[in-house]
Amino acid sequence: MTWPSGSLLRLLGCMALAALVYRSAPPPDALRTGLALFVLIGGLWMTQALHLSVTALLVPLLAVLAGLMDLRTALASFAHPIIFLFLGGFALAGIGFADWMRFGVPLVLLLLPLMVGVLFLLLRPSFAGRCLPPAEPSPSMPWTCSRRLTLLIFGLTAAGWIGAAPLSRALGITADIDSAVALVAIVALVAGGAIEWPDIESRTQWGVLLLFGGGLALREVMGVSGASRFLAGASRCQRPAPSCCRWPHRRTRSSSPPNRCRRPP
Repeated sequence: MTWPSGSLLRLLGCMALAALVYRSAPPPDALRTGLALFVLIGGLWMTQALHLSVTALLVPLLAVLAGLMDLRTALASFAHPIIFLFLGGFALAGIGFADWMRFGVPLVLLLLPLMVGVLFLLLRPSFAGRCLPPAEPSPSMPWTCSRRLTLLIFGLTAAGWIGAAPLSRALGITADIDSAVALVAIVALVAGGAIEWPDIESRTQWGVLLLFGGGLALREVMGVSGASRFLAGASRCQRPAPSCCRWPHRRTRSSSPPNRCRRPP
């Protein structure tokens, strides 16, 4: 198996740019490493020199090898509540397009005349003539127990996400109530027999979940290394290297106060 020349060049370019950032960044070493990882991972994601999911897995690995955090802390982002929120969304979409059409077509045939009737009652339009649509037989679809259960769970899950604030107060959950609702939906779908777990496994976009986990892990790396604080300070300054953009140092009583950065107009 040969490595594609274009991907290899993009990979080498990202590595060279990350090395340049590491050499030119101010001390300490943790800041340099954080900025270099930020540039490397961002470059790999933009150029797609590696698969997006593989690049996401590089974030905790490189953070551990660089000594920024331990392995348990680095991998904790892949179990973030937002990951399970997306997993619940994928579970609710275990139904294919054809199956959704079987649900959607009868609902459209039911709700569209209802909408026309409500608009007619509210607007009271006057028509010069009468226009009768051709009668078409409605497609029949057996409403099995699993389909009814899926529709019920979908409605309850949507209601739980919409009413997240009162639901969190009622259950005493202070944060990430949406993820808790998604987990309940997954358990209810599988336990109720509406869908089998292999179906969830086959239709879940695991690469997307890994991509989100890698992004969250990169956020932790930026916070631990101080790179996010450095970039936030640099973005507020107009001059190339004012004192407020440098790495914070201890002030002595004899030292002069730092210069204030002017806000951009």
